[in-house]
Amino acid sequence: MLKTGVILLDKPPGISSFAALSRAKAVVGRKVGHTGTLDPFATGLLVALAGRATRCARYFSGLPKRYDATYRFGTATDTDDSTGEVITTVDPPDLSCIDAVLSDFTGTFDQLPPDYSAIHVDGKRAYAIARSGERPNLALRTVTVYEHTLVATREAEVDVSIACSSGTYVRSLARDIGTRLASAAHVSALRRTAVGPFLVDEAVLPDSFTESQLHDLGDSLVRLPGLVVCNVSSDVAQIARNGGRIHPDQVPSLDRGAPPDPDTPYLLIGDGDAIAVGVWDSDRFDYHAVLAGAADAGD
Repeated sequence: MLKTGVILLDKPPGISSFAALSRAKAVVGRKVGHTGTLDPFATGLLVALAGRATRCARYFSGLPKRYDATYRFGTATDTDDSTGEVITTVDPPDLSCIDAVLSDFTGTFDQLPPDYSAIHVDGKRAYAIARSGERPNLALRTVTVYEHTLVATREAEVDVSIACSSGTYVRSLARDIGTRLASAAHVSALRRTAVGPFLVDEAVLPDSFTESQLHDLGDSLVRLPGLVVCNVSSDVAQIARNGGRIHPDQVPSLDRGAPPDPDTPYLLIGDGDAIAVGVWDSDRFDYHAVLAGAADAGD
C-alpha cells in the first residue's frame, strides 16, 4: 500500500538527489516526487512528497531556501563549484570589502544560471550542451536574495549564510562576486539548511529513513506560508472528500465581509483531517487536489 506524507532527507555529498530518494521509494512505494534537487557535491535538505502528497507539489516547489556556503577565490571552474575543471587562475582579491560586496548581491536582481545547470535550452538540458563543448544560450533570471551574511573569512575563502528565492543559483553568486572583485571564485562547499518552514535538523539521512519518519501531510501543509486553513463541518468535509460542489456560504469561517481572494490557496480541514486544497471561485470551491476520501481510490 502506498504511503502518503512529506519526506525530509539530509542528503550526503557525492550522490544525486534521485539516488538519495531511492531509499524512501523503497519504504513508501514508487509514487514519490521531489520538490527541488541538490547538486551531487552539495549536502542538506531535500523535501519530497509521497502518495497523495504529490498532488500538492505546487505548494512546496516554490518555497524559499536557506544555504550555508563557502566561496573560494582565485580560481574559476567550468561548473562554478569544486567538482569542475579549473578554467581560470588569478590572484585572490582583498577581502576587506567583502561585506559591502555581499550587500550588493542582496535584494532582487537578474542572474545568469551556470552553464552546468538543469535548465532546458532548445529542448536540451544546459549541462548536456555544456558537456558537448558548446555554451548553452541561457537567459537571465530574476532572483531575490533576502540575506547574504558573512560568517567567517579565511585566506582566499569566505563562509556565508544565504536566504534566497527558489531558483537562485548559489554557484552563480560565487562566480559573479569573484568577477565583481576583479578575481575569480567558485563554491567549494554548499549545504541547504532550510526549505520554507522545513529545517535540515528535522531530516534524516537517506539510509536511515523509515516509515515512522514520514511527516503528516496535513501538519506539513498547515506550516506553509500563504496557505489559509479553513475549518469545515463534518457534512461539508464529506462533500469535499468526494470532490463535490461547496459554496462559500457553507463555510462559516470565511470572512463574510468580502469574497475570498481567488488567488489565495485554502486548505480544508474537517474532522481533524486535511481534506482538500484549492481556491475559492466566485461561488464554489475550485479543487486543486482532494487529499482524503473516496477520490483517493486510485492511489
